[in-house]
Amino acid sequence: MPSMPTHRADPGDPLSLHALLVDDETARRALTDAYTGPHDILDAVWWREHPLTPTPEGRPDPAAARVALQKRAFAPGVSEPLVEVLDADSGEVVCVPESAARLVALEGRLRSDAAALDKALVDARPALDAATARRAPAATPAPTPTPVVKAPASGSAETHTAAAAPTPTLETWRRRSQLWMWTAVAAGLLLLAGVGIAVAQQLSPTANVFGRSAGSIVDPSGSPATSSADPAATATALPPGLTIFEDPSLAPSIPPQNIDPYYKPESLRLLGVADSELTVYAVENRIDQPCLLAVYVDGTQSATCVTKQEFASMGIELRITSLRATPAGEAAPDPSEDVVFWNSDGSYGVSSSPGRNS
Repeated sequence: MPSMPTHRADPGDPLSLHALLVDDETARRALTDAYTGPHDILDAVWWREHPLTPTPEGRPDPAAARVALQKRAFAPGVSEPLVEVLDADSGEVVCVPESAARLVALEGRLRSDAAALDKALVDARPALDAATARRAPAATPAPTPTPVVKAPASGSAETHTAAAAPTPTLETWRRRSQLWMWTAVAAGLLLLAGVGIAVAQQLSPTANVFGRSAGSIVDPSGSPATSSADPAATATALPPGLTIFEDPSLAPSIPPQNIDPYYKPESLRLLGVADSELTVYAVENRIDQPCLLAVYVDGTQSATCVTKQEFASMGIELRITSLRATPAGEAAPDPSEDVVFWNSDGSYGVSSSPGRNS
């Protein structure tokens, strides 16, 4: 017997057959009259569209018991009494276990219920189609009315006249063209000048492109004057005595201990040994001033520093008043004053004289 297919719908689907029957009493009455099954027509339709799902009222689908009966009937090692049942395919009476008999009976009822619902759907088809047609206009959303925009009346306050954009005139375009042309000409001339200077420098590196010597300054009278900031002239202006710092071979092989950090140790140079107790060194301090350093054998140090200009004019003189160590049993001598000098020409010396009594 042909059946009317129903689609599997979600609960609450407004397009489902169950929803149609709930909303349309005429269609529900027609399908109820045509249905000969044991269930309520709404429940039967619900289980058809939602298999194994309880109805909204909570009634379970009869097919839900099939799984439990199948597990029981086909479980291995289960011993049950045999029951005679009628085989639906062959029409013969066969003996099967009790759980299998219940499964066969359930399958028969489910087939009978499905056949009854299919027949009712076919018999009530005209009423269902009419209900579907009645539902279609309600399910279709009403078209959104298109807003009508009325044009404002001529001369009203809502009328706006767009200001016309200024149109470039021929004179404006001509001026712009001339500006672009002269800009391009100026850029080209600057580029050519740069290329010419570069070529001239490559051909004659010693040539002065600008026509003046690098170290000359033009005074207001127009005659070039030689700049006084000449590094070579400045170097030759240094006194000969300061050239000692340019010769690292004059550094002492055994520098004195405990040199004050005020001095630069790498600039230490040996001037000479004045006597068995006094050694004289030249050294620079942290501000590049020449200094004269006198070191006694007992570690006593004395020093003085001057500027380079002062050294060039008068050199350095260091006066040291000392009490020399006296051997045991000898009378202590009078205090003496050692005068250590370092001249700008590089010469040095030490002289001793009796000191003044304090």
